[in-house]
Amino acid sequence: GMITLDDTPLESIRRADLARKLAYVPQLHNGVFHYTALDVVLMGRTMENPWRRFSADDQARARTALGKVRLDRLADRSYLELSGGERQLVLIARALAQNSDFLIMDEPASGLDYGNQFHLLQVIQELSLEGFSIVLTTHHPEQAVFLGGRAILLREGQVWADGPARETITAERVCSLYNLPGETLRRAGVVFAGRTRGEEA
Repeated sequence: GMITLDDTPLESIRRADLARKLAYVPQLHNGVFHYTALDVVLMGRTMENPWRRFSADDQARARTALGKVRLDRLADRSYLELSGGERQLVLIARALAQNSDFLIMDEPASGLDYGNQFHLLQVIQELSLEGFSIVLTTHHPEQAVFLGGRAILLREGQVWADGPARETITAERVCSLYNLPGETLRRAGVVFAGRTRGEEA
């Protein structure tokens, strides 16, 4: 019933201090105004004062962040004209520009087509390899296996399994978690470590 950061309850942390620690990437964000992609990324620099003028350093950080997600070519394009995958990458760039310790992502690949899902996952994987600390949720276990790192499986609000993704996300657990017969994964060609439910040893 309590969320803490460094043993401090979240609600007692000043918003500016929290922004230095955590940057959030939502599952879906459509936008309303015709801000450019660069403008949206610059909004990640407003954690201290949302009304201040952006400095040359802010501009440089925003452009560097767009470069990290390979979207610098679209810096001047309207955010509303971008594809769903491009918008998600812009939101990740905005989080990077915030220069926080952790990136929190809520199902970042949700709603994207298959190609854009894995393009986005590749960017996330590259950021992780560069040293960024990333926490994300997903309903697609194969994405967690692709990304690697640590995986926590939740079932009915409880931690059900916890450990390295490639060892923790097994065929048997996936079938049990989603109440699937083992043959479903085999027919779909989805491969996880371990046996699927119903297979003989």
